[in-house]
Amino acid sequence: MKKLNKRSIAAVLAAMVMMTGCGTNGTGNGGNAAEIKPSENSLVKTGNSEKVSVEYVSRMEESSDRPADKEQAYYSDYKDMDKAALKIFAQCLETSPEDNVLVSPFSLEMGFALVENGADGNTLSEIEKVIGGGVSVNDMNRDLGYLSSRMTADQDVKWNVANSIWVNTDGNSDVTLKDEYLNTVSSYYNPEISGLVFDDAAKDKINNWVNEETFGMIPSIIGEPPQGRMMLINAVAFKGEWNQAFDDASIIEDFVFNNNDGSKSSVTMLCGDSDKYFTFGDGEGFKVDYKGGQYSFVGILPPEGVDIKDYVQSLIDNDVSLVESMEYGSDKECSYYLPEFKTEYSQEMVPVMQNLGMNEAFIESADFSKLNNGSGLYISRVLHKTYIDVNREGTEAAAVTAIQMTEGCVMEPEDPIVINLNRPFIYMIVDNVTHMPIFLGAQTAMD
Repeated sequence: MKKLNKRSIAAVLAAMVMMTGCGTNGTGNGGNAAEIKPSENSLVKTGNSEKVSVEYVSRMEESSDRPADKEQAYYSDYKDMDKAALKIFAQCLETSPEDNVLVSPFSLEMGFALVENGADGNTLSEIEKVIGGGVSVNDMNRDLGYLSSRMTADQDVKWNVANSIWVNTDGNSDVTLKDEYLNTVSSYYNPEISGLVFDDAAKDKINNWVNEETFGMIPSIIGEPPQGRMMLINAVAFKGEWNQAFDDASIIEDFVFNNNDGSKSSVTMLCGDSDKYFTFGDGEGFKVDYKGGQYSFVGILPPEGVDIKDYVQSLIDNDVSLVESMEYGSDKECSYYLPEFKTEYSQEMVPVMQNLGMNEAFIESADFSKLNNGSGLYISRVLHKTYIDVNREGTEAAAVTAIQMTEGCVMEPEDPIVINLNRPFIYMIVDNVTHMPIFLGAQTAMD
C-alpha cells in the first residue's frame, strides 16, 4: 500500500441560531421558566443536568439483546439522517449550479437540534422530516450526542465541540427559557449561557467566543451588533493528520483537471492506494483514513459523462444510502488521485428547506412554544457558509450555520481499480463507525 502524504486536517463548523422577538415582550409566567437576568454578562456553564451516555448499535447488532434501561443510537437513524443530508445537498447543487458546493450536515443538524428542542406540533414534524429524515427530536438528541461523544473522546485527532446560548437582556427584550428545554439541551449539548445587551460589546464577545472555539479558523460570525431575542451557537473544530504520510513520489505537479464547463486547470495530484473501495450508486468511492482510523476523507467519482446534479438525484430517486454503502463496502483495493483544492461557499438555506417541505418554521404561526414562555418565534433566515483547503501540507475546513428567528438540507472487474478525481467529484469527511458525513462537497472546477 502506497504511503499517503502526512498532513493535518482542520474542519471547523459553527451553527448560529438568532432568535428575534417583536410585538409583546412579556417574560411569561409559570414554574417552568428560568429567567436570564440582564446582569449575566459572562459565560457560565449550565451544569444543571448530567450528560447522557449513549451507545451505538450497528446494523449487525440491532437484533441482539440489550439492557432495556440503556439508551441506544441506532444504525437506521443514521441511514435516515444521511439520506436527508443528501436531499439538502441536492437542493444546494440545484441552487448553485455553477459553484463548488460544500455543506456540513453535522452543522445543520446541530444548529437545528437547538431549535428543534423548542418546537412542537407541525413545526416540529417538518423540521424532523427535513433535517433528520423523520428521526424524532429525542432520537436526534441521542444520535448527535453519540457523534459528539466520539469526537471529544478520540485521542488520535483533535476535536472541539462547543455550544452556547446568548440572550438579549435589554429592557425591551425579556426572555424566559423553559426549564424542560434547558434541561434537555444541557443533557445532550451542554451549552454555556450568557445574558447580555445586544450591542457592539456583545458582537465582540460572541465573535471572540466563535474565534476561540474554532481554533481561530472562523474569527467572526457577525459583522454588526446582534439583533432579536436570542442567539444559539454550535462550534466544532477538528485537526488531524493522515494515517500514513505521502512521500515525494506520491505528489504529481501540473496534472490536468477537467472542469465542469469544459475548460481545463492545472492541479497538484496526491496519489496513493486505498483498501477501502466502495460503490455509491453508479459511482465509485475510496476512503483515506486520518490518524487512528476513526475518521476518513472520502472521494467519490460519478460515472463519466454524468453531471453531478443528475448523479446525486439518481441516488435520491433510488433511495441509496451512504451509510448502507459503506456498511456493505468491499475489501477491494484501488488506486486514487486526489487533487489539492480550495473552496469557499455560502448559501441562503430557507428556500432549500422550503423546497424539501419545511414550511411552517418560516411563518408567523410557527410553534416554538417549548422554547420560550414569551411571544411566538419563527425562523426568518438560515445562512450556511463553508470553507475547505486540501493541500500537501494539510487540510482546513470550516462551516457556519446561522439561523435567525423573528417573532409571530458488483461485479469485480478484472482490471485494477483506479479512481482518478481529474473531473468533477464528490468528497466528504466521515465518521467511520456511523458513516455519517461531517462535511459533504462537490468540486466541479479548479481555480
